[in-house]
Amino acid sequence: MSKPTVFISFDFDDRSVKEGLVTQARDPACPFDFIDNSIKEALSERWAAEARRLIASSTCVVVLCGMQSHQSKGQFTELQITKELGRPYFLLRASRQQTPTRPKAPRENKARAYV
Repeated sequence: MSKPTVFISFDFDDRSVKEGLVTQARDPACPFDFIDNSIKEALSERWAAEARRLIASSTCVVVLCGMQSHQSKGQFTELQITKELGRPYFLLRASRQQTPTRPKAPRENKARAYV
């Protein structure tokens, strides 16, 4: 049986947290796989299509909430795509030392926040 795959939506400022999650998932005891979904190009239609493909192939989405998440156009777009595809998602605080913000997106679906 294959492990569920998780798409990580993150702001560039929180990339070290994302990299830590990807590294942790390499442990054979980890019950899921984080896919390294870093799309290394500017926001464009091509970028959005690639994000849609990656999110569609994932079991769920983790939205890393950092200090700048409310201004992240990429996270906003990824969260919109997640909702359009009906993928389950949850919010994860990126740091204990800082006050996180949520990406601005429609709130018709209820996300669980883990802080």
